[in-house]
Amino acid sequence: MLGSWWGLATVPILALLFGIRIGIEEQTLRAGLEGYDDYARRVRRRLIPFIW
Repeated sequence: MLGSWWGLATVPILALLFGIRIGIEEQTLRAGLEGYDDYARRVRRRLIPFIW
């Protein structure tokens, strides 16, 4: 994929799929892990520092 226009074209698709997976994982953690809600409130930035 490196050095290929096709590889570059897949980046937005992979980023979208990664974002969807993050949302699903957050829901699963909130539902199944006791104390995760408190942790998520204390730790605001989980993926990209100072942004999200």
